[in-house]
Amino acid sequence: MTLSLTRRQRKALGKLGAILINLPFVFLIMIPLLYTFMMSVMPADELYSRFWPSHADFSSYLSVFTKTMIPRHILNSFIVAGSVTILQMITCSMAAFSFSFLEFKGRNFVFMCILATMMVPWEATIIANYLTVSTWGWLDSYRVLILPYGCSAMGVFLMRQNYLTFAKELHEAAKLDGCSNWRFLATIVIPLARPALGALGANVGVMVRQPTSIPAFGFEIGLAKTAKHMLTAFTPDGMDAMRRIFDSHQRKVRWDT
Repeated sequence: MTLSLTRRQRKALGKLGAILINLPFVFLIMIPLLYTFMMSVMPADELYSRFWPSHADFSSYLSVFTKTMIPRHILNSFIVAGSVTILQMITCSMAAFSFSFLEFKGRNFVFMCILATMMVPWEATIIANYLTVSTWGWLDSYRVLILPYGCSAMGVFLMRQNYLTFAKELHEAAKLDGCSNWRFLATIVIPLARPALGALGANVGVMVRQPTSIPAFGFEIGLAKTAKHMLTAFTPDGMDAMRRIFDSHQRKVRWDT
């Protein structure tokens, strides 16, 4: 007897086979995460001696979320990452629109100057930036983590390259119908550029959460510190920096008293 399958059934079997083939790889990827979780709930006397704990101990999680500022740092991470991502998606889209659809003198020169800023490392400007935000009174605040990174040359370049794929006649037809540049950007360009905006948002979100992407400008109090800055403090350099901050505060207290 010949077993005949419809096209939909063959497609379903193909998906099922792909899932079964990938399951072992998923398990291999999950092993380190599972082991890390087991270590976090394992009693102290059983650490590194067994894979599965005799009983789960969640006291460490309770201590982290009740006796430390880690929940505040995690919240700050979401606030900073979300704000920077949304801000860059707005500003980079507008800048890319001007370099793609608007004609003005020196357009290509200005765009090349923006791209040239990508070759300047942040280590070369961190002192000047610190002095600037210190003068403005932005230290240890959300503003210093969000506003200086509200636009990026990489984001402008990415969105401009996407906008150049749109037909110029689209903009000309919109202008003939009386559509303003703002309306054309919001109602026509942005919906067509959603894949590029998604890529930009993902790239910015990952960049912001990297430990070395945004320097920690003067976290004397730490209320605006994010989780990645908190983790950086556990490195030898971070501990030395924390000791210097503590010593400077101690000297200031002694001087005031």
